[in-house]
Amino acid sequence: MGNLIGGKKGGATNRPPAHAIVLHGLTISAPTRAVWLYLLQNGFKVEMKAIDLTKGDNKTEEFTAMNPLGKVPVIQDGATTVYESQAIVRYLAKKYCQGKGLGGKDLAEQTKIDEVMCWATTSFYMDLGYHVVYPQIFAGIPADNPMVVNGEKGMRSSFDLLEKHYLADKNFVCGNNATVADIFLAVYVSLVEWLAYDLSPWPKVVEWFRRVKLEPHWKEVHEAHRAFSKEKSGTEPEQPEPPKPAEPEPKAEEKAADGDEKKDEKAEAAEGEAKPAEDAKPADDAKPAEAEDTKPADDPKPAEDAKPAEEEAKPADDEKPADGGDKPAVVEDQHLKPEDATAAKDEKPAE
Repeated sequence: MGNLIGGKKGGATNRPPAHAIVLHGLTISAPTRAVWLYLLQNGFKVEMKAIDLTKGDNKTEEFTAMNPLGKVPVIQDGATTVYESQAIVRYLAKKYCQGKGLGGKDLAEQTKIDEVMCWATTSFYMDLGYHVVYPQIFAGIPADNPMVVNGEKGMRSSFDLLEKHYLADKNFVCGNNATVADIFLAVYVSLVEWLAYDLSPWPKVVEWFRRVKLEPHWKEVHEAHRAFSKEKSGTEPEQPEPPKPAEPEPKAEEKAADGDEKKDEKAEAAEGEAKPAEDAKPADDAKPAEAEDTKPADDPKPAEDAKPAEEEAKPADDEKPADGGDKPAVVEDQHLKPEDATAAKDEKPAE
């Protein structure tokens, strides 16, 4: 994403203002999210003013005094009011970063970014948002309605263009760094998450979408979007987590010190094993005592009638063990009608 850069020139500054930019918008609105992300990623303070299109907040006298079109987003920068998402980011880029806040190091690159933004906010958003997503979500029009079917064909052609042209040999649509063009495209692509639409036929688009989701502030800006997606589709969109930074390699001195400590520990352990235990010495009272009652009798005369032990020791026949004695056991669509799509019409594609 292009950061605020450059010095003062023609009224432009190299930093955002001290005051907050007031952003009037709907937090699930794609154009509102695009402007909100631009503000946060470029260091602006933001005061969010929620506009509920379903309650007609955009039709009030107070709101139409700011934007006679009755659409979101609208910003207030002090006494200046600006509406239309592309106009807003261009105004902020020109006033606060000499026009360079959109990304691109020269006029040629900046023009490419403008081209993608114009495409994203016109034909791409028209097919994806107004012909596919909004009719089904806000008007209850079925997916087999001719308007939705034709819109899906245009949407799929746009995904083919992203896959085979813009992302054919680079990580982002205008190069290998994210720009405001990626932000605008990604927030529009995110609308298909309300339908849990399968993007797997475009693997490069899927990987690009994941990369953009890792950009600063994407997660916080899309909290309401994720909740709305889960409510409508039953599936909460994936929010990838940034990879953990690798632990730094220890310095040579630290490695040497660690090795010396381990050597000392081993030496101490070996020395401890070599010393005999003091309590292993035999006690004095452990000597065998002489038994007094083991002396032979004075006159051990054998009894005359004593029979030899051999005769008495013969077992009787019935005392012989029987064969097989105890042995161990073995264990084994209709067209979108104006009155049915009020919410969809409130958010028209950006100019």
